[in-house]
Amino acid sequence: PYSPRGSCACAEQLVTFFTEPSCSGTAVMQLPQGWYDQPWIPNDLISAVGVPAGLEAKLYEHAAFLGWEVVATGPVCMIMTGGFDKALSSAKIYAV
Repeated sequence: PYSPRGSCACAEQLVTFFTEPSCSGTAVMQLPQGWYDQPWIPNDLISAVGVPAGLEAKLYEHAAFLGWEVVATGPVCMIMTGGFDKALSSAKIYAV
């Protein structure tokens, strides 16, 4: 359903969101630590999430932090596949 694929060339202390299944394409947005629901996270658009060292992203299927949860601890490029691709709707970003 999702696949950690090495690290990403992400901006320091910002989690980067991509519409293509790669952490090397054009970023849709970059977010610092915090909790992000819609409209901050565009509904059902994200295919990859780049998390730099020192951060962890909890990714949720639905708005209001509901549905499935995927945890990505940096440094990592998390490729969303299968039912997880373009299904992300909210996220919590923490320092680790």
